[in-house]
Order: sequence, then C-alpha cells, then structure tokens
Amino acid sequence: MHRIKGLAAVMLAAGTLSAQESWDTSFKLVVGRSNQSAVDGAGSPTQVGLSLEGAYPLPSNFGGLVFEAGYRKFLNATFNDPAIPNPPPPPASGSSTFRGTDLESTSQGWLASALWQRKMGPEGLYLEAGLRWTAFISRETWTPRTVTVTSTGTVTGTAQASRTGSFDHRGIGPVVGAGFRFDGITSLDLQLSRQAVPTADGSTRTLTVLELGLGTHF
Repeated sequence: MHRIKGLAAVMLAAGTLSAQESWDTSFKLVVGRSNQSAVDGAGSPTQVGLSLEGAYPLPSNFGGLVFEAGYRKFLNATFNDPAIPNPPPPPASGSSTFRGTDLESTSQGWLASALWQRKMGPEGLYLEAGLRWTAFISRETWTPRTVTVTSTGTVTGTAQASRTGSFDHRGIGPVVGAGFRFDGITSLDLQLSRQAVPTADGSTRTLTVLELGLGTHF
C-alpha cells in the first residue's frame, strides 16, 4: 500500500514538474581538436560533428540534466613513411632505392552523453560535467611505395596495391565544459572530453578532445 502511495506521489510530482517546466531542445554544430597524430591511424587531430541535446531543469536550485546524442568524425589524415625521404637525396653515382608504406586513415562514430548543468556567475553562463559514451570505427589504407633516384636527380616511383582495414571500439569517458546562453535561440559552449578511438595496429588510444559547439535552440 505504501509503495503504491509512494509511486503515485512520484508520478504526481513528475506530472506537476512536466506541466511547469519544458524541455530545452537544441541542435549543435561542433568542431574540435585532439592530441593525436596521423601516425596513429585514426584520422587527423581535427574533429567535426553535430549533436542533438535535450536539457531538463531539476527542482529548486539543483541545476538541470542534459542528454546528448551526436555524430563525430576525425578528418582524413595521411602519414608518409619516413623511410622514403622527400625529396630523396641523389647518390654520388648510380642510383638509390627507398621503400616504405604510407598510411591514410579516418575515424568516425556516434556518441551519447549525460551531463549535469548549472548556471553560474553572470546571467547566461553555465558549467556542466558528466559521462560520454562513444562508438568509433577507424578505417586505414596502407600503400607500399618504392622510390628510386639517380645521381642526376631523376626520381621514379611505383606504388603497389593498397590494403584496407577497419577497427572499432566502444568506451566511456568523462566530459566537462562551460557555456554561455546569449538569448533564447543561441548558445556557445566549450567542452573537454576523453574519447577512445581504435588505431591502425588494432589497439586503442584514449584522446583528450577540446570541442567548441554552437547551439541553436528551438
């Protein structure tokens, strides 16, 4: 009986809260920068993406909850094997041959975040912190090359058939940020998160990603 009364009270409170407060929904465009290198085989340090967010205020002065679903992509990156110098130095006589394997890569995937958000300081300023789940797929292409240079400086090169592979990884990491709500439509936030991406050797690397997001609220 007490459980039924308690459940009824919770449902009534939730219904009252829903009637008084509404979701703040926004669409966000994101550009970010990470601490990875092209040699990792997971794309470039530059990340772009988009998110759909829903924020719901908590009772009293406890801030609010933010739920996010989004897509992120690390832009394409090319790593040229240092075994092939550019330009290759000509020998004193005859010819020299250099062999190496170049790597092209990109990484993309989905994310979901749950954050606690609270207004702080000047009107419009807010802080947030929470957890982010990510699911990335990295795609790599290896291309073996041979470059020959003669003593006269003539350079010739050949490339073999490329080999392509892909790796995927799912992980959870923290995210913190701060933002500013300019008006009822526009906001700008800066977030720092940890995101794990699969690399060309089949392992994973946990990256620190700094993102700048422009939100449009509706």
